[in-house]
Amino acid sequence: MKTKKKRVYISGPISSRDKKAYMLHFHRIENIIRESGEQPVNPTRMWGIFQPIFNRIPYKYQVILDCLFLASCDEICLLDDYNRSRGCALEIRVAEWLGLNIVYE
Repeated sequence: MKTKKKRVYISGPISSRDKKAYMLHFHRIENIIRESGEQPVNPTRMWGIFQPIFNRIPYKYQVILDCLFLASCDEICLLDDYNRSRGCALEIRVAEWLGLNIVYE
């Protein structure tokens, strides 16, 4: 019987950081999660070919959609600088409400 991989949502500041810096940071954590045998959910890449369209919608709707993906996860991983982000603050509250495990980078 195959065991289900734990889905881990990555939460960290995006809009307040340089694009290259946050993309590298999220990608590095995504790889660490994958190497640990879990399934990463990376909000900077989860929309695939539709990511450029997602990036153009208003921020408040992006965060709401991100929280819908978060609801499908088992755990949230907070990046070191998560406390600099309003979106992360909401994602933490949603994760707490959902009873998700919260881990820190």
